[in-house]
Amino acid sequence: MAMGGVGIAHAVPGQYNILNPASSSRLNMTSMGAGGLFSEVDVKDKNGKTDVAQNGGFQYVFLAFPVGGKFGVGLSVTPYTYMGYDYSSAKSTNSTQIPRQQFKGSGGVSEAKFSLAYSIAENWSVGASVGVLFGSTTKEATYYQKAKYNTIAIDKMNFLAGIFGAGLMGHIDLDESHGLDLGVVATLGRKTDQDFQLTQRLFQGTATNTVYTALDTTQSFSVETPTELGVGVAYTYLDKLSTELDFSWKSKAQSERLGELKQSYSFNLGASFTPRANSISSYFERMSYLLGGYYLTHGVEYNGNDMYDMGVSAGLRFPFFRDRNSFITLGVSYGLREFSGSNVLREKYFNAYLGITINQLWFIERKYD
Repeated sequence: MAMGGVGIAHAVPGQYNILNPASSSRLNMTSMGAGGLFSEVDVKDKNGKTDVAQNGGFQYVFLAFPVGGKFGVGLSVTPYTYMGYDYSSAKSTNSTQIPRQQFKGSGGVSEAKFSLAYSIAENWSVGASVGVLFGSTTKEATYYQKAKYNTIAIDKMNFLAGIFGAGLMGHIDLDESHGLDLGVVATLGRKTDQDFQLTQRLFQGTATNTVYTALDTTQSFSVETPTELGVGVAYTYLDKLSTELDFSWKSKAQSERLGELKQSYSFNLGASFTPRANSISSYFERMSYLLGGYYLTHGVEYNGNDMYDMGVSAGLRFPFFRDRNSFITLGVSYGLREFSGSNVLREKYFNAYLGITINQLWFIERKYD
């Protein structure tokens, strides 16, 4: 994310690309890595009420290695969706029915993926991936009334589904120093039936003091994941400079209980600069300096207004002192998320990223004993 989220065409030797399943055939050694993030969000609603939330956690983990000279294998686990909110509202009315409401959401869905890449020609490769989406989300809606009883409704989804993708990656030499990297990725959308645990209870005082359970059942509903397409192009200058522009699109997706997601898209722009990757005299010249920006929509709307997200990012990549093939990446991003043409909700957020990548000569057949 320090480069604005680009990566569809990213083909730097020794760096596995999770976004494109065609990338692992370009590895010359085993690559493994993991990363996490910390996020702080400043939320402001249409009434001017503000709140600050902080969270953090796992971002990715992967293992990839070349096989037999032309093949490459990749294994990864990444977040697919995330849910996290907690807010309440009070109605300014003389009605005694529902003076206050509280809404909570938590959980998420992750993707575990296996990818296989094959080099079809010099500097060109194709790849396919098969994965599993797994996880759960819980939504709670609590209605506090001035009457005797309060009401809580709990909606928990347990999600498990397969997902399939493909990718293409290539490099074109413009001359001895300059080149273009190209990438295309696609993920197939599909409908699956998922189990929802639905609970409704009446209670007095707190939600743990249940008086009557009106509903407690598990039902199956159709959930659709969107089809995704992405293209990327990167300009490279030796091993010093790389700039990339990505465009991604998601189809609309209709789910019986979750509603409809509209079509969405994203533009991502990023750059990486390394003064002298093989410098002996200066560690700072071996470091990489990262910069990026992005604009995207989420497929969610409010009163006809689309939710969008835009921000900038920057970071540093620190190579290990004794192992220059491995490195640590630190990155930050600052962005704004809101509904266009509406002040119903505005979020300003700051993210900090930490990742580590280790490249070693594992799973490589020795030519000499």
